[in-house]
Amino acid sequence: MKPYWKIILYISISAFIFTFITFFSTVSAPSIISLKITRYGYPLGWFEVVIYTVAKLPPRYTVIPVNLLVDIFFTLILSFPLTFLILNFHSNSNILLEGSIYFKIFFTFSTIYLSRLVSCFVHEVLGHALWAWIFGAEKIWFNISWMGFGWCRWIGVDNAFNAKLMVIAGGIIDTFIIGFLLLIILFKCNVMKVLSAHYILL
Repeated sequence: MKPYWKIILYISISAFIFTFITFFSTVSAPSIISLKITRYGYPLGWFEVVIYTVAKLPPRYTVIPVNLLVDIFFTLILSFPLTFLILNFHSNSNILLEGSIYFKIFFTFSTIYLSRLVSCFVHEVLGHALWAWIFGAEKIWFNISWMGFGWCRWIGVDNAFNAKLMVIAGGIIDTFIIGFLLLIILFKCNVMKVLSAHYILL
C-alpha cells in the first residue's frame, strides 16, 4: 500500500469515528412517549438505539447496513482531497501527476464534492446565520445536507433596511470573499500549477 493510501485510510477511520461519536439524531416522534429512537453516524445514522421509556425492556441496538456503507463512502470521499493537500504542502510531491487515470478521476470528483459542502457551509452559516446573529436574531436554524444543499431560517432580526439586506445578501458576500481568499492562498502555495497540469493530462 502506497503511503498516501495509508494516510487516506487513517483520516477516513478518524473521521468515521468522530462523526459516529458527535452526530446523532432522534428519529422517533415526540408524541410517542413509550420509546425513544436515536441514530448515530453522519450523514446517515447507521447505528440505531431504541430505548423503551415505559416498558421495562432492555435497549435494542441495530446496525443499518445501507446507511453504514453510505457513511464509509462519505468519509472516504472527504478524506481523499484532504490527504492530497496535506502531502502536497509538506513534501511538495506530485502525487496527482504520478497517479493513474482512476486516481485523477476520483480526486476530481471528491474535490468537487468537498468544495460543494464547504461552500454550502460558508453560505448558510457564515453568510446568513452569522449576520442574523450579529443583527440580533432571537432564534436561528440551519441545516447542511450531505447532498450539498442547505437552508437557514431566523426570527427577530432588526427591522432596519441595512440589517435585512446584510442577512439576506450575506451568503453571497461571504462566499465570494472567502472564495477569493482561498484562491490567493492556492496561488501562493503553487497548488494551482499542479491542478492545471492535472486537468491538461486528463
